[in-house]
Order: sequence, then structure tokens, then C-alpha cells
Amino acid sequence: MNKKFVYAALGLSIIVGSSYVILSSNYTETKSAAIKTASSEPKVSYKVSDEELSQAAKEIGEINDEKMLFTRMMEMTFQKLEWKDHKFQIPGTIVEKRIQMTKGNIQYIKERTKSIEVTENKEHILDKWTTGDFNSIEKDFREIRDSLSPGNDKYNPENGPAKRAEESEKEYIQHFFGDDGLEQHNKQWK
Repeated sequence: MNKKFVYAALGLSIIVGSSYVILSSNYTETKSAAIKTASSEPKVSYKVSDEELSQAAKEIGEINDEKMLFTRMMEMTFQKLEWKDHKFQIPGTIVEKRIQMTKGNIQYIKERTKSIEVTENKEHILDKWTTGDFNSIEKDFREIRDSLSPGNDKYNPENGPAKRAEESEKEYIQHFFGDDGLEQHNKQWK
């Protein structure tokens, strides 16, 4: 009787073990195929129109040198950043102009980098922004600021900029760019 029980248990173990191996290898193959399919699909990117580039040229103006390039990039970061207790103001600065963070404006600035002499390439930042990656906007801001003001090591995270919440960013856009700006933002960055 014990022998039959041992053989039955051994047979059952083999069946369960084999089923597990077969099913798990099939799952791995299916998962691998799904990953390959997802990664091979081309990413659809937003195509900036000639009209948007023309509008960006009007809003941003001519960029003749690296300093102007970095200044315009920094002005765009203000939409994504806020300073504690300063709503729409940037402490210690007089900002005469605000530039909306639009795909057209980013593309226009990217194109201008090719027509001027640049000692510090910030195209990697523009590339991130083009895809909607603003996860490290505070770091991007500091990198641009440090290029404009080398040796400015007084950064204090407690008083420094923090990424705006989505609702705060929409208030900023509404305040500076109105309903048209908000509509453009919602269309491009959904």
C-alpha cells in the first residue's frame, strides 16, 4: 500500500511540475513577444506646423547668441516651476517676458541652436521637453541658470524652485497666456 501511495505522489508531483514548466515557459514567451511588439511600434510624435514655428518666432524673437538661447529656455521653465510663497513671481529677478512651454516654442529654440555658436549644448534638455518629459525640470532649470551665471552656488533647495502641480501650472498659463494658451496646452500635453 505504501508503495502505491509513493508512486501516486511521485506521479502527481511530476505532472504538476511539468505543467508548471510548460505554462511558465509559455507565459515568458508570450510576455517576451508582447514586449517586442510594443517596442517595435513607432512612436507617434507631434508634428510642429509651419504656422506654429512662425508664431514661436514672433513670441520668442531672434536668438543671436548662447546667452539669449539660455535666457529663453529659462523663461520657459517658469511655467513648470514655482517658488515658495511667490505664486507667479521669480524672486530676485525682473522678468519682462514669459514664454509658454509649447512644442512649437521648443522646436523653434532647437532649430536656433543650429544657427548660433554654442559652447554648452543643452539640446538634451530640449529633447526631453519635446517628448513631454519634465520630471527633472528643477535640475534642468539649475543647469541652464548655472550656464547663465557660472559660480552661482547659492542654491538652497528650501528656497529654490519646485515643480508646479498640474492645477498651479494651468493657473499660470491662464494668467499669462489666457484661454488660447490653456487650450493649446491641453491639446499638446494631454
